[in-house]
Amino acid sequence: LPWLFFAIALLPLNWGFETLKWHGLVRRFSGLTFWQAYQSVLAGVAVSMFTPNRIGEYGGRVLLVEPGNGWRAVAATLVGSISQMVALLSGGIAGLSFFASQYFQWESYVWWSVTCTGGACAIGVLLAYWNIDLLGGALMRWRLGRRWKPVTEILDLFRTYEKTELKRALFFAWARYVTYCVQYWLVLRFFGIELSLATAWPGIATIFFLQTSVPLPPAISLFARGEIALLVWAAYGANELAALAATFGLFILNLCLPALLGGWVIVKTNVLKS
Repeated sequence: LPWLFFAIALLPLNWGFETLKWHGLVRRFSGLTFWQAYQSVLAGVAVSMFTPNRIGEYGGRVLLVEPGNGWRAVAATLVGSISQMVALLSGGIAGLSFFASQYFQWESYVWWSVTCTGGACAIGVLLAYWNIDLLGGALMRWRLGRRWKPVTEILDLFRTYEKTELKRALFFAWARYVTYCVQYWLVLRFFGIELSLATAWPGIATIFFLQTSVPLPPAISLFARGEIALLVWAAYGANELAALAATFGLFILNLCLPALLGGWVIVKTNVLKS
């Protein structure tokens, strides 16, 4: 029972880190308080549950933002998502490389191909994130960036972010990544899969990495999550039922519960005004 208690205790911290990341990116143009930003993040979770690649998160988060700042909030959310992707890809590639070398009998050229390709993707995303101001300027010179006002607003904001703001967002992205990895391990222990955190980490990082390649709404991708979990934890000799229970349990804890709270935020918000 203590394992589950600690996993639940980390839930507000998980989304708290996400809020700190996003709030730091929107406060340059919005007067949202931290609590309002937290509610916006939860509203984004609620909407994203039924949209591919959680794209609805962008729409959900603008509900509490001042009407004139909607597209800027979308831009801030996109920057935050890229920072989280940097953490996911970096941690995932490292975890997958170690996991595959230990538990899969891959030929060395296959291992190197996967590792190098994944590493190149992670470096590419990091470079795009770290030079978001230059990327925004380059895209502004594209015809779409000049002709469509929402795109112009987004790219204008990209060009104004300073390195200190990007560092701060990346720090909270990593803090959140570590938090939900630890949560997964705690839920695994609760369901009787007795692995140390160091032993389980490559498997956890691999699962989160592979889940990002499933372009389905979270509510629908649940079955894919289960298949990925069975594949990974079978290599550790874990009980299939326990592996599925841990995966679905984490889904309920980290997505369903926040989505319910986010639904309440949406209900009490004047959506038409937003």
